[in-house]
Amino acid sequence: RINSGSSTKNVMTQVVLKNQEGYILEEGEHVEVYYKPIAEDYKDMIIRMGDLYYPLIASDFSYDIDKKATIILYSTKKDMASELKMSIKDVPMGAYCNGVLSVLSPDLWVDSDNEVVIRERFMEDGPVVHELTHLVLDKKVSGKYPLWFTEGVALYYEYKYLNFEWRKDLSQKAQKISLTTLESSFKALENGPAYRKSYEIIKAIVDEYGEDGLQD
Repeated sequence: RINSGSSTKNVMTQVVLKNQEGYILEEGEHVEVYYKPIAEDYKDMIIRMGDLYYPLIASDFSYDIDKKATIILYSTKKDMASELKMSIKDVPMGAYCNGVLSVLSPDLWVDSDNEVVIRERFMEDGPVVHELTHLVLDKKVSGKYPLWFTEGVALYYEYKYLNFEWRKDLSQKAQKISLTTLESSFKALENGPAYRKSYEIIKAIVDEYGEDGLQD
């Protein structure tokens, strides 16, 4: 993800939104979702999740919401890859960049043709809480934190609000990563163990000092 100053970020946000030709805007109380008609079936679920979790996460960080969170719901990997300037094979199910949340349509990453299963899976471990946490952190401290920290915090809030603990199977590999290595070489590390290590450090901080420990 890219961190930039608030004025630059606002300009880049407007550029992203101008690129959404053919998208429809639907607004909730705390979030707004841009989507194409093909993804219409999922926009209400995403709005409900955003309206529920955005104020909860903001409250945890003593952040006063000043405007609605913008979410772009992508109906194809190609569209999301093009906007995020990445390869289609690297497209994640969610991303946050320059004040905007990008979410890949649930039916493109949930391995099921059953709509009930798709929706349940999305609500249980979809990217909305994770990316909203990135947004709140960015708003709160304007990107002045290490990447491993923000990823660990986002994974912790998935655990807190969704009871979803990310990749417990990678704990052994994560143990081999030192904090020094995490801080100096996060992007160069294998993603899975690095993210798991980040989560475990944040979880240990919260267990020892409470969530206030994340504010220090």
